[in-house]
Amino acid sequence: MANAPRKRIGWQALAVGAGLVALGSYGFLTMTATGRELLLEAETRARYLRLKAIMAAKGIRLFTGSTRRTSEQQAAVVAKGTSAVKTASWHQSGRAVDAYPIDPVTGKPDLAGKNAGAFRQMHQEWAKLGGSGLAYSPYPDGPMRYLTTSKGKVWDGGHLEYHGGYPTALAALRASGPVTA
Repeated sequence: MANAPRKRIGWQALAVGAGLVALGSYGFLTMTATGRELLLEAETRARYLRLKAIMAAKGIRLFTGSTRRTSEQQAAVVAKGTSAVKTASWHQSGRAVDAYPIDPVTGKPDLAGKNAGAFRQMHQEWAKLGGSGLAYSPYPDGPMRYLTTSKGKVWDGGHLEYHGGYPTALAALRASGPVTA
């Protein structure tokens, strides 16, 4: 038996085992998780990777911005004026991701929200996966929703969150345990 050939395990089994995708989702997965994506809570990560695959099939690639944040990182984005959440953020429990469609001409993420159609499609698909966001109210088909931060009104078009049954971000944060840098 020592010389028996080793059985190879496919990437799908490894991805499911590592928590990168839910069982049954790997058929849609066309990419692996980045370092930032690995910081997401497992169920949120699986749904987000599925969203990326769905959007890629539509010809829209997504750039992954901020994912899990420490309390210090959250305080910094509030001070910078890019977040209005001064208490608990869904980012702190790893249940939020800032995602941006990549401009096919420049190859750069659309951080300014110029391609409104791509953002709208992203949010509509995210809603189908059980997620929510801050970009539109009512979500995901209403008009653009602006947040008031310390620097004025901003549109947080890239923000996606998955509550996973938690009623508040604080409840999700408490369940996830301490967050360190």
